[in-house]
Amino acid sequence: MKQPSDEPEDWTIQRERIIGMGESSAHKSYYPLLQQRIAELERFRALFDETNDMVMVIRGSDLKYLDVNRACSEQLEYDHSDLLVREVGIVIAPSEQKRFSRMLDYAKTSGRQERFESVMITHHGKEFPAEISIRVVRFDDDEYGIIVARDIREHKAYERALVTAHKKLNLINFLTRNDIKTQIFIVRAYLDVLVQKISNPDTADTLAKLKDSTVEIQRQIELAENYRDMGAQNPRWQNFNEVFLYALSHLPPVSIVRKNSVKGLEIHADPLLEKGLLHLLDYLMKHGKPDGEILLNQAETDPGMKIILEKAAEGFSLDKKDHIFGWEKTKGSTQDLFIVREILAITSISIKETGKPDEIRFEILIPPDGYRIR
Repeated sequence: MKQPSDEPEDWTIQRERIIGMGESSAHKSYYPLLQQRIAELERFRALFDETNDMVMVIRGSDLKYLDVNRACSEQLEYDHSDLLVREVGIVIAPSEQKRFSRMLDYAKTSGRQERFESVMITHHGKEFPAEISIRVVRFDDDEYGIIVARDIREHKAYERALVTAHKKLNLINFLTRNDIKTQIFIVRAYLDVLVQKISNPDTADTLAKLKDSTVEIQRQIELAENYRDMGAQNPRWQNFNEVFLYALSHLPPVSIVRKNSVKGLEIHADPLLEKGLLHLLDYLMKHGKPDGEILLNQAETDPGMKIILEKAAEGFSLDKKDHIFGWEKTKGSTQDLFIVREILAITSISIKETGKPDEIRFEILIPPDGYRIR
């Protein structure tokens, strides 16, 4: 029987060769690179664990966790090792399970990051709102999901407080406006009585001007009342042709000629879009011939979707075009156009007057991410 070597130095040399540390090892040159890679992984792990967002990596084949960061374990009240043997749905509230599965499927098929709000649940059954993003990637024919979740309880609390404050302000504004409108009604009634009793033309003229001023004050209050909710609600996708028809229905019969019409055009705009279009149409009706045609043109361009409303009428000089959208009254301007511009600007939609001397032409430009065709 062959006896073990009595020369320990031979075994030391062989061991060093096996683990890649000996002088004659063929792999010695890779050791510094290995150290560098280990250092990089340690830095990544430190960053992975230090972020406050919950980060989860799942395997696409069985939807089980491959890894989670420290924030995930702490906020969901799981031991790291315990969570790694669970399926991803364990941290989603029962009421949100189906929706979460749909979003995960969307992420698989789209290849894009899917972001949504959901409800998560801790190991001890406590539910909380969360913003979740999912992205599915493929490595070596295997799918992996990267899920990043953020606790938004504090955000929701601020949101509720803001809504409550907004409701209280609306109530105060409503009561104040009603009181002012009542007082204006009383003043106008007294002025009417005085006009009937005064025989002096100069005094009568002064009273008439006072009456006009009270009418204007009442109009300003009604304008503020109509648009008190501008920007208070989230913008939404709206079918342009439907909203346009709704706006048109509030006006006397008017001739609309559609040069181009993009079917299924939806734009992302404030819920007051209908009122904005109503003011534009009303403005065009009041300028030029009462029975004149209004031309509607829609076209997709490089800067975005253009919607053009125009009518034959006395146009504006170049230095007046911007002023018609101002709050201060000038020739041809109206505060309604100021409101229109502000409604559109909430979602980065611009409007300008580009007509020739014999026409009024409103050009609305919707940015590429502000419209879709369905």
